Amino acid sequence: METGLHRGVDDLTNVFVLSSDSGSTQGLFQVPKSLNIDPARQRRAHRKSRAGCDNCKRRRIKCNEELPCGNCTRRKEPCHISRRAASAVLTSSSPTQPVNLETGPSPMGANVNLLHMELFHHFQTSTQHTLVGESEFWAYAIRLSFHFDYVMNAILCVAARHRASLQPGGTMYATAANNHLSRALVRFRHEMARPFPSMHLDAFILTSRLLHYEIWMGDDVKRPQEDVCIMHGRDALTDRLFSYCSSMKQVFLKCVPPAFAQPSVCISHMQHNSPIEFLTAMSEQKNSNLRNQYRNRLLHSPISPELLDLSSIVGTEPAKDTSNKFAEATSALSEHEDGEGEIAEYERPVSGLSLLLSFLPGGHSQSEGEPQNVNSSHVETILPKLASYILLFPVQCYGPFASKVQQSDLRALIVLYHFYRAVRILLPSRVYWWAHHRARASEQILHDWLTRQMSRSK
Repeated sequence: METGLHRGVDDLTNVFVLSSDSGSTQGLFQVPKSLNIDPARQRRAHRKSRAGCDNCKRRRIKCNEELPCGNCTRRKEPCHISRRAASAVLTSSSPTQPVNLETGPSPMGANVNLLHMELFHHFQTSTQHTLVGESEFWAYAIRLSFHFDYVMNAILCVAARHRASLQPGGTMYATAANNHLSRALVRFRHEMARPFPSMHLDAFILTSRLLHYEIWMGDDVKRPQEDVCIMHGRDALTDRLFSYCSSMKQVFLKCVPPAFAQPSVCISHMQHNSPIEFLTAMSEQKNSNLRNQYRNRLLHSPISPELLDLSSIVGTEPAKDTSNKFAEATSALSEHEDGEGEIAEYERPVSGLSLLLSFLPGGHSQSEGEPQNVNSSHVETILPKLASYILLFPVQCYGPFASKVQQSDLRALIVLYHFYRAVRILLPSRVYWWAHHRARASEQILHDWLTRQMSRSK
């Protein structure tokens, strides 16, 4: 019996075999673990899907937990993940190709260290609540970061910037942010060099959005030297925020359409959460004429220091620009503004800015972070919409206007001055920390530079 057992064990079940000792009754015994069992006959462990999409759960079918999943892609249906399912993935195993997060030498050659875990936890519990977008949107971003290392590094970069803002005396988090930014950019450039249909659309959008925050938090705003003369004025001021948004908008419009065949959670989110319609209705309810007054003043008034103080001229008719003496005196800084063609280049940004300015408190003298005076009955609803609109505004200003900003065009820089001033007044710094460093610095620098240039040209 035992000879037969050893000779035919591969043909038997790998759980139990029938055996007996000499002179005893036959019985069932578990196969010893030391025996070599045919792997093909071993049962695979079953893993229940905890992060499947809502459609697959409703149909009670297996979900491959991709975004979008294979079932929804085949049915051409939108693929949605509930908040609970999105959080479940954080405790599940990572993809087959782990994300490399090293920011420098780490002990024992590990890819993830304690600082990464701290920053990731901080983004989940704190940073994401200060950014524009609903919690489901950022839960999706967190899930996607496990599959794309440049998304993960961009997330950790923003989290490190937030930690650095909360502890301004140290350098550890600033250094970590710079390291993660470098890694994110290297991998992002590599992905963008590939044919675009092969790039994940939502990974591109999320990384662009996170880098957008990084530009907002950047320290590129510098006070120009006092001896900058008019003939060098074009190089006196630059704004990386508007140039970055203009560049990414062009890339998106030219390269992304071939990837639109991919179902996109991000595009759906942006389409359903645009703040423009809501803010337009609120502005009309507050003062239907205020936007037009701002628009007319910024578009048609002659360039002068008075344009830096709109609070004193709201409600009056704009003066007619009957001469181009000021434009001629500052031809090295700003082109002549004759004809509708030139005005049209300012139309979109000025109209967009006028909507934002209509929410400023009366007199514009309010200090930053006091939104209760803007609209006390709707503050909880207005603030997220205002923050979303502020984040969107530089993207709307792509094209000729962005070029005028880089050329230090006076009227374009006046628009920028009022934009940053409105940001500083409308958004409370304790919540929207990412906007205030640039807003405060740019407002002061632009005011001083414009005042100096316009006084020289009188």
